[in-house]
Amino acid sequence: MKKNVANQYVHLYAYNRLSDATETGDSANITAYLALDNTAIAQATNSVSEVDATKAPGVYKLALTQAETNANTLIVSATSTTNYVVIDPVLCYPYTASQYVVAGNAALAASADVQQDVEVYQQASGGDLIWTITDANGDAVDLSGSTLRLLVKKYDDSVLFTLGTGGSGITVGGDEDNEVTCSYSTANTATAATYKYELWQLDGGASGDVVLAEGAFVITPTVKEDA
Repeated sequence: MKKNVANQYVHLYAYNRLSDATETGDSANITAYLALDNTAIAQATNSVSEVDATKAPGVYKLALTQAETNANTLIVSATSTTNYVVIDPVLCYPYTASQYVVAGNAALAASADVQQDVEVYQQASGGDLIWTITDANGDAVDLSGSTLRLLVKKYDDSVLFTLGTGGSGITVGGDEDNEVTCSYSTANTATAATYKYELWQLDGGASGDVVLAEGAFVITPTVKEDA
């Protein structure tokens, strides 16, 4: 989840302890609450809505306002007036673009790999990951016109998804054309697990193709089920 950005969602899981089953059709009975940076819990601006009673039974989504994401730690809790229904709280850590800055990119100096782990939330409504690419001296690397690819892989090296320049999820911008923005979708983050990623510049010139950044790509569950 991005910090201080509107139109993002948190997903909640409703479970009925008496029937020992997920609780569907309960939107009107659920009230969501938020606590930003350990402040007092307050009712959320928006109401929850059911995702899909058949394909995702018991899952409800809450749309957050921009102000509701302006925190380093966000606790989302909810209650239902339906008897025996419980909803686990969700803990979020909104991030800013600076969290994923790669400074002094050693890969461009051919000296060492750059490790930079990434964490996103499962079935997020879509978001951006931003890297600022500099060389080993801290100077901006002009990536305008470059062909870039983000490969997210399982640990058996099979590909989970890819993004690329040319309208496929990667754009280059910034005052010095060294900011790489990768926009992912809900389909990309459907399955929670720890993967790995490589961000490639595929037209590295005389030095060949180069890895601009790499590391773990963690898709974190937004809901928890009772054991």
